[in-house]
Amino acid sequence: MKLAYIILSHKAPYQLARLVSRLHDEGVTFVIHLCRNMQREDYRKTRELLKSYSNVFFCKREDGSWGEFGITQAVLNGMELLLHHRIDFDYLNVLSGNDYPIKSNAYLRNFFENNKGRQFLWVLPVYDYIPLGLPEGQIYGEGWKGYVHPWGSEHRFLRFEKYWYSMLGERLMIIPETRFLNKPLWNVLKIFLYNLPAYYRQKKVRREFLLMLLSLTHQRKRETPQGFTPYAGSQWFSVTRDCTEYIVHTARQHPELKKFFKHTLLSDESFFSTILAHSPYMLQLAQCNYRYIRWSGSGPRTHPVILTREDLPALKASDKLFARKFDISVDSTILDLIDREILFKSREHEP
Repeated sequence: MKLAYIILSHKAPYQLARLVSRLHDEGVTFVIHLCRNMQREDYRKTRELLKSYSNVFFCKREDGSWGEFGITQAVLNGMELLLHHRIDFDYLNVLSGNDYPIKSNAYLRNFFENNKGRQFLWVLPVYDYIPLGLPEGQIYGEGWKGYVHPWGSEHRFLRFEKYWYSMLGERLMIIPETRFLNKPLWNVLKIFLYNLPAYYRQKKVRREFLLMLLSLTHQRKRETPQGFTPYAGSQWFSVTRDCTEYIVHTARQHPELKKFFKHTLLSDESFFSTILAHSPYMLQLAQCNYRYIRWSGSGPRTHPVILTREDLPALKASDKLFARKFDISVDSTILDLIDREILFKSREHEP
């Protein structure tokens, strides 16, 4: 069983190097994406720390800012590198530099061998309040229940029915804004000029001008690519080589998909899921990506909590393969504890 890893990183070179060291094994290949907005010194240090590994490759760099399509493109770049160089692998795992295994390399190999052919991610229909026909209240995917979409109707609307733009240093603008619609052009300009002094004080002149301009030029409702209905899903996943080939092939054959998702907020949480939800691999989905994540609160605005030594009992009890997220500047001892209490003791629990 040969494993490949695409690891997305934007900081913490020593933490990334530790992750690679822990996952390094016979038959393992790494593709590292260092985002374009990474600090120059962090970039230099990362390349230096990993230069001794013959099985580490670096893919084309993209903008790794939160919400940007560059994160999606970074994964595609990693997939294309693996296929272009004809690297032999059975399963591909997509991780971040803030992840860490909570199972040994031997366990990982056995797990994928015993589950050969399954795709480890979850997908959720965005416009269907009864996910895949599941009975009401049944646990779905990562612990969500049916009938209520976890993003909420507002987030669903903002993600897929409005345009998201980054332009001239201004990021994540919702287009169109209703305050600029259904008014004569002269009235819109008068409103903008009237508010111009306030925009100067608030340092929002450029942003407000772009919002106005793009709202006037993007008044039509977004149309999803023909044959594809948006699906939500996991950004981090594990898929087979043939599934990886299918994703890359579909992205190439349907450029309209990339065009649509380039203006979709957090496309990494929907691009790959949308492709696989309309593929033969839908029947192979495990509806679990086997990542341990502790979320802050509940609802559409949750985010992963940084794991610390207090989380060790839960990590030891988990059946997941990887956990996120960790930050050695907050708590580095948790990684030492995982090494000592989980990874070095896991042989007796191998499947």
